[in-house]
Amino acid sequence: MHNISPSQTMARRARQLFITGMIVLLLGLLVVALAIFCYVIPLSRDPWYSTLQVGLLCLGLPVGLVGGALIVRSLTLPSDNPAAAYTAEVLARGLDYRYTFIRNDQPLWPGVYRRRAGRPERRAGFLFCGPQRRLFL
Repeated sequence: MHNISPSQTMARRARQLFITGMIVLLLGLLVVALAIFCYVIPLSRDPWYSTLQVGLLCLGLPVGLVGGALIVRSLTLPSDNPAAAYTAEVLARGLDYRYTFIRNDQPLWPGVYRRRAGRPERRAGFLFCGPQRRLFL
């Protein structure tokens, strides 16, 4: 049985998530820096100016935290699906070379597919092709 694992796909996903996290983090830091700049150098005495300062700070901090969370998640993404790897080991004992087992990657956030689909069987985590290239899930 052929056992195929898309490790390059998972590495690319982690790299793209890391880059997105860096961009979001830098955007949040830029907004916070702009809020601090407006506080240090008052450009106006209008009461709305202080509201602008607080609004920029309240916008920049959560955006920066989300960017940091994306970076942490990109660094902790698993490199393989353990359940699919174990399934491949069990299936390899009884199947010959005509079968192909493609281990699919895990969802980006744990439990995403369970909530969206409504039932855990919807996303199995692997594909299985038989001798006549029939697809089994």
